[in-house]
Amino acid sequence: MKRFDEFCTGDRLQSEFAITEKELDRYMEFAHVKNVFLEEGQRAGGRVIPGRALLSRIEGEFSRLEEVYGNYIILAGFDGDPEWDGRSTRFLAAVHTGDTLRVTFVISGVADVNDEYGRISVDYEATGEGGKLVLLSRRNIYRVRKNQPAGGHGMTGSGVSATES
Repeated sequence: MKRFDEFCTGDRLQSEFAITEKELDRYMEFAHVKNVFLEEGQRAGGRVIPGRALLSRIEGEFSRLEEVYGNYIILAGFDGDPEWDGRSTRFLAAVHTGDTLRVTFVISGVADVNDEYGRISVDYEATGEGGKLVLLSRRNIYRVRKNQPAGGHGMTGSGVSATES
């Protein structure tokens, strides 16, 4: 686990995952999504995954990374990209259940907030089948406690490191 003062702008971390039909069903039930396209939007290889479900899973993957897990950290907002008129996310291609996604997390900013907390901004870049770019998300802001409590959460062997693929 990296502490707040060890994160640097430009750090790159990676994760790889696929969303199953069962996971999508659980998300759709939890979120109360009712959309006939998403309910019937099948293809031979699986259903279309809604953008919010995809972002939620990507954020979850970030929190599980070996370098991140163990920190007291919470997603605090989205600043968006000034070049995109303040918008934060672009969905560039459909993602279906069963598709393998590789996400690169790029630390795009590190800032002090006060004596207790800092802030890191993280960009997500997701590629799908064949290396095709499917999602870009800029300036996802996380609030991070600077000094973790004694006996706090440490790595337990779960998560994916930047060197795993």
